[in-house]
Amino acid sequence: MKIYAEFFEEGQNVFRKRTYLQFGSSWDLIGSAVLKNPGSAGQEKHQVSSEIFKKIKKFEDDINLSVKNWFQVSSDPTMSFLAKIFDGSYIGKSVELKGVIQLFNLFNIKDPNLISAKKKLSRSNSRYLYSDPTVIIKSFKDKPVFLGWGKEYSNKFVEKNAEEIFEYVVKEKWNYLEREIESNKFYHPQYINVKNKNEKIGILLNHFWKSSDFKSSI
Repeated sequence: MKIYAEFFEEGQNVFRKRTYLQFGSSWDLIGSAVLKNPGSAGQEKHQVSSEIFKKIKKFEDDINLSVKNWFQVSSDPTMSFLAKIFDGSYIGKSVELKGVIQLFNLFNIKDPNLISAKKKLSRSNSRYLYSDPTVIIKSFKDKPVFLGWGKEYSNKFVEKNAEEIFEYVVKEKWNYLEREIESNKFYHPQYINVKNKNEKIGILLNHFWKSSDFKSSI
């Protein structure tokens, strides 16, 4: 798995806006995930090549996209757990992933400590703080979407963005969730990795697999 991500720095904060998890050499879209905020991935990073940047630009509509903000970075455990959700490992499927999983977040402050991240969020008014949910939704295309941002929201903007993304996902063919947002726990991949033998999580992952039609998506 190779990781490519867009970074911005402002004041004391680092923002990771968009991230691609690439499996193999393909750049076909496998699916997307939306979590709460970026974690520890990116402790090591190297500027992407012009060739890789050309591939990235095919996913992006932003005419102001700059290669200077894009890096190949080290992974973190959450990304590995996310890959296992998509490849079916937790439910005994384990297909080979070939292509790209897009990773988005409800807010973009990079901090593996959620309590610390929320404090930074409350003090920041950066233009990099949130990604436009309309842009995120447009990027989903017709591929599966996993929502794993947990139950608690950090502020009204985070909650509004979550609701907009949720409303879109539950209306599409890969719906694996309860129809009312309050009825879902939006399990984080790390929690799923620890509790994947839990019956409720097993049912959720099977619904995700079946509703996503992975046989034709991967």
